[in-house]
Amino acid sequence: MRPELKNTMLRVATPSKRVFINRNKYDDSNKRAVIYTRVSTKSQEDNTSLENQRKVCRAVADELGFDVIGEFGNKYESGKTMIRAEFSKMVDFIADKKNRVAFVLFYDLDRFSRTPEGIGIAETWRNKYKVRLISANNPNVPSTDIEFIYQHQAVLNSSIENIKRREKTMAGTAAKLREGKWTGILSVGYKRIYEGKKSIIVPDENADYIKAIFDLRGNHLMEVPDIYRHICSLGCKSITEKNIYKILIQPFYCGYYTHGLLEEGELIQGTHEPLVTEELFNKVNTIHEGKNRKVRRDYPELCLKGFVKCDTCGRNLTAYYKKNKNKFYYKCGTKGCKFNKSNEKMEDAFLMLLKCMKLSSKEKDKVRRELINLVGDFVYKNEQLNKSLKEKLAKLESDIKRVKINRAKGEIDDDIYLTAKGEIDEDIVKTLQELRKTEFKISNFSEKITKGVEMLDSIDVLWKNNSIDGRKRVQKALIKSPIAYDRIKGQYRTSGLIDFVRSKPVLERVSEFAENKNPQQNTGDSLSVACTGIEPVIPP
Repeated sequence: MRPELKNTMLRVATPSKRVFINRNKYDDSNKRAVIYTRVSTKSQEDNTSLENQRKVCRAVADELGFDVIGEFGNKYESGKTMIRAEFSKMVDFIADKKNRVAFVLFYDLDRFSRTPEGIGIAETWRNKYKVRLISANNPNVPSTDIEFIYQHQAVLNSSIENIKRREKTMAGTAAKLREGKWTGILSVGYKRIYEGKKSIIVPDENADYIKAIFDLRGNHLMEVPDIYRHICSLGCKSITEKNIYKILIQPFYCGYYTHGLLEEGELIQGTHEPLVTEELFNKVNTIHEGKNRKVRRDYPELCLKGFVKCDTCGRNLTAYYKKNKNKFYYKCGTKGCKFNKSNEKMEDAFLMLLKCMKLSSKEKDKVRRELINLVGDFVYKNEQLNKSLKEKLAKLESDIKRVKINRAKGEIDDDIYLTAKGEIDEDIVKTLQELRKTEFKISNFSEKITKGVEMLDSIDVLWKNNSIDGRKRVQKALIKSPIAYDRIKGQYRTSGLIDFVRSKPVLERVSEFAENKNPQQNTGDSLSVACTGIEPVIPP
């Protein structure tokens, strides 16, 4: 038994007699109630439906002897969501204990909610505030669990009806769309007129401006700002410059359309009158596409972008193209920093750094041993942690069973049971989250480490002969954070590299390159020497 549960368990029954606890004790003398009314659509807001709902709810309240202390709603609010302005005001009113609300009266339960989420809100009101829902069409005051379940079933039935109605409407809309009958909001330049119950889409007073926009763009190659100024001079006041960009790419103007209810890429020819020809529309969009297309080229010169930073301000360097020299350069965006270096020099310096990472046989053995020991230690600790977490999880599950047994015997009441179970469930969730982090396997890690160390022998060639994506993969494997380029010495600092390539032999070879010497393989055993960068190794 957990220590924190010992002092909270109260014996409420003897083993020979079981006591059932009613969690929902209602105050029958409290008749305070609120009324909520709503309609589902904007068009219903002006008819007599709302007033009729209110009158019926008032009559039922008088019949049941309720004291109505508030009325909410009385407007258009969709039942598809529980996020409604008037409904939220009622929720806050109920939550205020000073109001002592005992009943919420609706014309019908579908006025309360048409989603399963409503059941959760009803249960919260019932258990936390002792508030019950009353339907004016079935004015029975629920008091037993089965009556509350019937109410929940009514809300679910409303939700199912809503889903069926929506699916039926969507299917009907999709069928109309495939017949060429547009049912959505009309584009600028069109209006809808009615002949009896039949609606027809026809051009409106802006249609001539739409035709002018396509003509000026397609046949005269006029830019959008100039087109906008031209149609404004003609008296157009309903089309903005931003609208023109959208108008030029809408196939609706040449007689076609797409819709979210149709299949992806499905293009339907509508029954409405097109304002421009297909030929002109395609011509305009060919020009438009060519003007706005951004071509991305796989420049190997840009591979260091995001991996190098300024040595003075620490800001990442950006690349740009200098047309008169046909070269790429890296620069620092900080005002007054004045960092500007060609990509060839930046690349040569990085290649030099990669050559310095070649290790002697003795260095390879030591690096491999250290990495194998490091990974092996990590795997062992991970296995131990996994084992202890599983033991903890088993104990928590045992605690849950014990609490359930104590509740069944009547040794603890429902409130204590729910509190204890909630705490244990929370511990179980946290333990499972930690356990998932430990449930992975590293197979053959010694072989992978050996291959990785051997790869350093050809890391410079691998990087040099690779594509931009390949180079970036090599850089990601070696660089843990952007490395600084020393503009004075013309070389990279090593503080951003992963630890095992920042060993003393590597740093010494970088220093030899900086002094234009031939790098010599170092066979010392000083790979574990801590380094803060290249500066301590290079003579001042």
